[in-house]
Amino acid sequence: MRFLSIFIPIMLTFSGAIAQEKFGEGYYVTNTSDTTHGYIEYKTKYRDRIKFRSASKAAIQTLPIAQVKAFGFTSGKTYRRVEYSSKTNLPASPIFVRPIIQGEVELFEYQGKIFIGSENKGRFELDGKKSSSSTDAMRSYQKNTGAFNILFQDCLAVKEVAQKTSVSEDNLVNLLRSYYECRDLPYQQYKSKKLKPMTSLGFFAGYSTASLTIGKPTEISETAYLYNSNFGPSSNPTFGIIALLGGRSPSPIISFQGGLSFTKASHQATWTYADDDFAGYSISETSVTAVKYSQLSVSAGVRLTGRSNTVNPYVSFGLAGHHFLSLEESVNQTTTINNIVVEEENFKLGMAKSSLAVLASAGLKKKILGNKALFAEANYENSYVSINAPKSAKISSIALRVGLMF
Repeated sequence: MRFLSIFIPIMLTFSGAIAQEKFGEGYYVTNTSDTTHGYIEYKTKYRDRIKFRSASKAAIQTLPIAQVKAFGFTSGKTYRRVEYSSKTNLPASPIFVRPIIQGEVELFEYQGKIFIGSENKGRFELDGKKSSSSTDAMRSYQKNTGAFNILFQDCLAVKEVAQKTSVSEDNLVNLLRSYYECRDLPYQQYKSKKLKPMTSLGFFAGYSTASLTIGKPTEISETAYLYNSNFGPSSNPTFGIIALLGGRSPSPIISFQGGLSFTKASHQATWTYADDDFAGYSISETSVTAVKYSQLSVSAGVRLTGRSNTVNPYVSFGLAGHHFLSLEESVNQTTTINNIVVEEENFKLGMAKSSLAVLASAGLKKKILGNKALFAEANYENSYVSINAPKSAKISSIALRVGLMF
């Protein structure tokens, strides 16, 4: 419940911040071929307008397609305006497409689909989906082959190869190169920079609150009372390192996350059983259980980050391996009859040195200078540690952490 009281407000912040636009460095070209540099809203799909900022914090301008001939990002992707006609886009109207090959026969991508053709010969959507149905596969093959026959009829050698070419961007680029060489025609190829792994490393410090509970026993034993023992929570400083590995696009939504953290905790519980009249005797049994440890955690998981030019919200999920660097555990059990100590026993719970945990975190990251960023997050981990008795111990922790990524 304590975790929810932290997690829910951060998620509400996440839902509000996720709607903010993400702008990457780029440019646009006007109808008079003038180029204006600034920041373009990054989207996976464009249609008939773009959003532009002259500076990273300047007011947003919405530019209709009638004013923009082309635009692009410094990361390498470019887009241009073409007249396009389809069943869902009648009459023909201008749209923004990502050009791949430009010339007499062009290749471009629009709304996640690949198109090939020209204004004179027609533009065709190619079907690259693999189908388990032989009927659908044959239809796709016939549709693609029909387009190739129309486009490459003036180069029989390329038309023949096209009929055996599977639809992918790389295959089609090679096919069109052969066509232009066959016709001895000039062409232009647009290359996007391939996404490179982006690694970020950071340090954090914070405060961790851990709770310890003993599971319900599977049979009656001398230590069955531990199930009802109320161990006090433990709050201690925590610190560690964190690493992110993702792709540039221009900022990754999904990245892999790893981390290493250190923390300490101390828990204690007292349990007493008393009977003031047991065959004329006053009997009591008191047990004091103490657990103290220092713990190293190694974590790995996935982070989802919202794009924003202000504050980037994120959530993370994964697994963590816990290992006790030091562990002190003891149970002191004292039995008295008529207030006289008749027996005192000391033993250990026999907790395992290592355990596996699930983790979840939510936080906010703010870029400051260059590739540096500040972050604040709430991290929750839940692990089960086996012990000698026929039950297990559960350790749950909530850590509030702040740190610096670079």
